[in-house]
Amino acid sequence: MDLKEYGLIVLCGSITLALRLAPMLVMRRLTDAALSVRARHALAAIGPAALVSLLLISLWPISHTLGDAPKAAATLTGLLGVAVAHRWRRNLALSVFVGATAYAVVVINAR
Repeated sequence: MDLKEYGLIVLCGSITLALRLAPMLVMRRLTDAALSVRARHALAAIGPAALVSLLLISLWPISHTLGDAPKAAATLTGLLGVAVAHRWRRNLALSVFVGATAYAVVVINAR
């Protein structure tokens, strides 16, 4: 990879961080009285929307790689890791970490 590609990765990562950080900064500065009901509902939907996005990204490879057992197994193992960790601790960060780790272990061992 050359410098342009690294720059593009940093730019995309920065934009993603800004998009995710902005609603949290807005919520921190505004009081509940300053927000309309509609705005509160929209901001409250960000967390569930992020989870659904992660789920869709996880499931998408299965639909394209049904014949590729290692990829499907890795995706299903990652999803199972998320489900088990969430049921065990009800902690989003831990659930995502366990799922990503389980996925990575299966992918690395499938090589």
